[in-house]
Amino acid sequence: MELPALTLCLTTCGRPYYSVISLGALLHDVRYDGQKKFHIANGVTGNEEEIAHLEEILIGQDYSVSYTDNLGSMINSCAG
Repeated sequence: MELPALTLCLTTCGRPYYSVISLGALLHDVRYDGQKKFHIANGVTGNEEEIAHLEEILIGQDYSVSYTDNLGSMINSCAG
């Protein structure tokens, strides 16, 4: 039986160090026999360098990025 894809969501809050550590843990320490997908819900403006670095970490992975300044929208984007 094939397992459904598992989407792992990371919300950015202006702390790039924590974003990188958290993404590394999601990428390498979360074990799942199905496909892992990643979503970055960016809630900070002016952090293009942080997002570019996170995208660099995710090269070769199935990922998406959304941009909003509304916390509720950030969380909802993780479900979509």
